[in-house]
Amino acid sequence: YFFILYITVKRNETRGVVCVGTSSQLKSKQVIYDSLAYHYAIKCLNEDNTNVNKYIKKQCQQFIECIDSEEYYIDIKSLKAIEGFLKLINIMPNKNAYDNLVGFQWFFITNIFCVKRKSNDKKRYELSILLIARKNGRHFA
Repeated sequence: YFFILYITVKRNETRGVVCVGTSSQLKSKQVIYDSLAYHYAIKCLNEDNTNVNKYIKKQCQQFIECIDSEEYYIDIKSLKAIEGFLKLINIMPNKNAYDNLVGFQWFFITNIFCVKRKSNDKKRYELSILLIARKNGRHFA
């Protein structure tokens, strides 16, 4: 077993995550901690953030809790496959979808395709609906 202290520093704010486990478990958690979906969830849970409502904060809290949950897990293999697929989609010359997604888009994609049940490896969410008003980042570019 290894012990790693993972610390992120953003704008005078320090968050630490303590990981205990085997090296493969730590590598998979590191992939999650480096993902834009995780950073979006942490940013939304910040007490000073007034741009998100209580339901988004609740969903972000559930996402953070499923990292160490006994009921759910984040499938790293699916996450890597989605990242590879999005790198292949060219939305403009010299621009791919992977580099142009913002935090909430990564959060939505990761929740839909990568959060699974440990009991039967099925996706946590069977139905997903995202409602966004006009001209609010619905498109990749």
